[in-house]
Amino acid sequence: MSGVRRATLAALIAWAWPGVCRAQAAEAPAVPVAQPWSVQARFEPVHLPGGERMGLLTASWLLAHDGWWLGPSVAAAATGQRGGLFVLGAQAGRRWAWGSAGEGPRAAEPGDRWWLDTSVFAGGGGGAGAPVGGGLMVVPSLAWMVDWGGWQTGLTWSRVSFPSGRVRSHQWGLALQWDGQWPVWGVGSLGREAGGTSGTSGANPGPLGWQRVQAEAGLLRPQGLGRLGLIGARAERDASPTWAWTLATAAAAHGGADGYMEVLAGAHWHTRDDAGRSPSVGLRAALGLGGGGAVPTGGGGVGKLGAGGRWPLAAVWPGAYVDVEAGMVAGPGGRTGDEPHAGPYRARYVQAAMGWDWSAARAEADPQVWRVRGWRASATWQRQTAAVRKDGQTAPLDTVGLKLQPDDGAGCRPLVQAHSAYAGGAGAYSLGLVGLGCATPARPWRLGVEASVGAAGGGGVATHGGAVAQAQLWLAGPAGGDSQWQVGLGRLRSVKASAAGEPALDSPVVDLSWSWRFGQLGR
Repeated sequence: MSGVRRATLAALIAWAWPGVCRAQAAEAPAVPVAQPWSVQARFEPVHLPGGERMGLLTASWLLAHDGWWLGPSVAAAATGQRGGLFVLGAQAGRRWAWGSAGEGPRAAEPGDRWWLDTSVFAGGGGGAGAPVGGGLMVVPSLAWMVDWGGWQTGLTWSRVSFPSGRVRSHQWGLALQWDGQWPVWGVGSLGREAGGTSGTSGANPGPLGWQRVQAEAGLLRPQGLGRLGLIGARAERDASPTWAWTLATAAAAHGGADGYMEVLAGAHWHTRDDAGRSPSVGLRAALGLGGGGAVPTGGGGVGKLGAGGRWPLAAVWPGAYVDVEAGMVAGPGGRTGDEPHAGPYRARYVQAAMGWDWSAARAEADPQVWRVRGWRASATWQRQTAAVRKDGQTAPLDTVGLKLQPDDGAGCRPLVQAHSAYAGGAGAYSLGLVGLGCATPARPWRLGVEASVGAAGGGGVATHGGAVAQAQLWLAGPAGGDSQWQVGLGRLRSVKASAAGEPALDSPVVDLSWSWRFGQLGR
């Protein structure tokens, strides 16, 4: 080979080599970051005006970031007579441990047996006639925790306050907590193979590790009351080939009990269904909290037992399925708020659902290969500028909320969101929506549109049964890292106006959100 040819070949290799390296790097399996998480449950006996006591149960899902523990949280009445009081918000805190030989406090680390947890919860909500004013609740707290190896217990002290209401209470309580690690992929890994198998780092496919998510519609018939129409959502995570953990929530959308809401966790047993590709039957048992809308759940504790079947729609839409279920709901019941009901709470229910199973979704060339898919979680402030009350008055109403949506870039994706009031004199008002959102490509600036339907009620807002619809146009820009700010304008209205022609909810909406985009396993 002549010197000219050798020089030419060397120049071509030098020019092409960086691209070859980049291509090889792009094809390398994406590796997740182990994100520490903590699930925390607290029970605290809160003192209400008039000597009344209410057991408040608070559940939080927290992520570690620069020494802080941050995440969404929900508090609800569990004992007493205020079943239906729910508060949606967020919790932030730090953990402190003490060294030996007189060292001062330091950030707690894995392996510390004892630590002090300092935190603040803030959110909006109310219900069951509790004197919460506009709905803003603020709870600073301390918790002395002891680690038992992956799970912790502790003694808490907290101060529960509704600044615009009449609740001021400080009390001791109990805490139970589990720590773990959640595999998270960065946005730069979207679309790439995730470590070669579906078992990468013990992760499960689907949003936040939930393998199935379904939208539900059903009928609830409490004893002595008429039928209530409910809409909601349920998530499942497999524990074995025939068992799954479940988390479900629903709210009234028809029947005059607007403001009713329930949140339940449980287990689902089902026959083997060939990884979601053949029909199955099963049983589901769940415990949780429910109430509001004058439904007589007493303190709020309820249990549900049901049976049903599931049919996959693989021939039409791989991964999709239809689920039907019927059963009973029961609880201690008793007086709820100022309602004169007494005795145990009993109800029958039937529901149908359409869901998506990530484990049974369309397989690629190698069925063991999973790819990283994008998700977006948002913290949202929303103002309804002209929310109509049942007495005909119109006034602004402010809410805080959470939103979750798949986001692989441009296109249309389903979304779910929940909001609770914290200002505007409607503290018991809550809103839950499911719908579709479409957006331009994920460049520095994005345009998008959303359309959703759902249930809303409480706080004297004129939702006439609870069914509502919302449409919104938004603009988003970068906020650093994998996050963005979003500003939206839209409209929220009641689906069914009063038969008597009374005013119904029909308000412009202003929305401000901060969102975080991350990767999870998918097909």
